[in-house]
Amino acid sequence: MRMMSIDNIKSRTIDHAENLKFVYKTHYKMGEWYERFDRLLTLLVVAGTGLLTALLIWDATTRPVLLTVAVTVAIISWASAAFDFGKKSEKHYSAADEYHSLYEDFRDFYLINIENENVKSNERFNKLVKRRRRLKDKTPRTTNFWHNRLNSQDIRESIESDLQTA
Repeated sequence: MRMMSIDNIKSRTIDHAENLKFVYKTHYKMGEWYERFDRLLTLLVVAGTGLLTALLIWDATTRPVLLTVAVTVAIISWASAAFDFGKKSEKHYSAADEYHSLYEDFRDFYLINIENENVKSNERFNKLVKRRRRLKDKTPRTTNFWHNRLNSQDIRESIESDLQTA
C-alpha cells in the first residue's frame, strides 16, 4: 500500500467516520422499526385469538365471522413467522452495535493516534478500513428509505463534536 500524508489520512478518517455514523444510525432505526412491527403482529395475534376464543365460548356470532377472525389471525401469525421481524430486528441492532464500535475506533484514531509517525498511522488506518469492509460483508443491508429518515444535520453536528480535539 502506498503511504498517505497525515492530512490525507485525517480527511479519509473523517469521511469514514461520517459514513459509519450514518450506517449505524440507520441500522438502529431499522432494528427499532422491525422490533415494533414484530410486537404489533404479536399483539394482533394475541388479541385475535382472545376474540376468537370469546366468540366461540359464548356462541356470540355467526360462522362466517368466526372464519374471518380465524383466517385473519392465521395470516398474521404466518406473516410473523415467515418474515421473522424479531430476528431481523436483532440482526440490525447487532450490526448497529458493531458499526458504532468501529465508528468509535475511527474517532479515537482521529483524536489520539493520527499524529504519530506516518507508517503507524497508515497501518492503523488500513486496519480500520479492512475491518469496515469485513463488517460490511457480514451485516444486513440498509436502504435509502431508512437512511433518508435520519436527521442529517444532527448527525453531522454530532460528528463534528465527536471529532473536535480537547
